[in-house]
This record gives sequence, C-alpha cells and structure tokens, in this order.
Amino acid sequence: MQVLGIALIALAFYAMLSAMVLATSLVLLQKGITPDLPWISSIQKNLYMKATRSIWQHQVHCVDFDDELIYKPKIGPCQFNNAEFKTTLNFSAEGRFTGEKPASTGIAVIGDSHAMGWGVQDEETFAALLQKMTRRPVYNLAVSSYGTVREVMRLKNLACCTKSTRSSSSTAKTTLKRTRVATLPVRMKTTRILKK
Repeated sequence: MQVLGIALIALAFYAMLSAMVLATSLVLLQKGITPDLPWISSIQKNLYMKATRSIWQHQVHCVDFDDELIYKPKIGPCQFNNAEFKTTLNFSAEGRFTGEKPASTGIAVIGDSHAMGWGVQDEETFAALLQKMTRRPVYNLAVSSYGTVREVMRLKNLACCTKSTRSSSSTAKTTLKRTRVATLPVRMKTTRILKK
C-alpha cells in the first residue's frame, strides 16, 4: 500500500512538472524566446508545428476564393504573424508590394512561399530587393503553396505581365509564349525559423 502511495505521489509530481514545462514553453514561444534546453525546445517545436503555427493561405482575411486557382491574395494589407515574426503583407492587382515601380521593362517573380516572402515585410522580399538592385519594376506574383501550374496560371491572368516581361520562378523552368520563366540560380531563404 505504501509503494502505491509513493508511486501516485511520483506520478503527480511528474504530471505537475510536465505541466509547468509545457506552460513555460508555450509562454516563451509566444514571446519569441527559444532557449537551447533540449526538453523545452522539443516541446516548443511540437507546440509550434501542431498548435500555434499560422499558415498564410488559411487566413481568411488574407485570401479570396478563386475558381481556377482555389485561392489568391486578397487586395490590401494582411497581418500575418507567427512566433518568430510579425508581418504586414500588402497585395495589389500587381502582386505583393515591392515599392514604387520605375519606368522600364518589368520582371515578374513567380513561386511559392519563399518567393512570396513568408515571414518578412514587403521591402525585405526577394522581389523588392531585386527591384532595388536592378532599378526595374518587379512584380511579386508568388503565392504560398502554389506549384508550377498555378504559378503559370496566375502569371497568364495578370495584366502587369506583357510580352517583354521576364519572370523568375523559385520552383520550375517553363517556357510560355511571349513570357520567359526561368529558375532562380540560388533558392533564397527569406524566413527566420525556430532553432532546430
């Protein structure tokens, strides 16, 4: 009987300690603090991946239903936050905002969340940096989780892309009539992620 009592006390102590570590991990994760402690970082990864992580295309204030593309960015600003970043994404009919457009032949960037700029502000995206570097208008048409087929469909449907526009894709190499789509030589990582 005494052994059973000790086992129950040990089990209650373990449950209480686990609850404290879970609560501490969650609070630290919400504040963006990721300590390098194996037990806490393991719990934080599970909490983040299974409970607290936001997916951009699941945010109803960020996307509109589309008959062909399933969803597309909603015109206007969109608050998109996760534990490791707080961002405002601004979309227009010409894609994600990349700054004032210079008068020149344009470049269209198509791709998935990397090209769209998951976790970074408008001016920090690959497309915005490319526009600043080349002094040419860059249209960021990339959308999180789009594959090659939807990327190309989006490119064809937008008026910003004329026959002299070139586009860069982070995922595929495809030739369209009047529009060149080329693979980026280096896959740019634009997000800040939790420590592994």
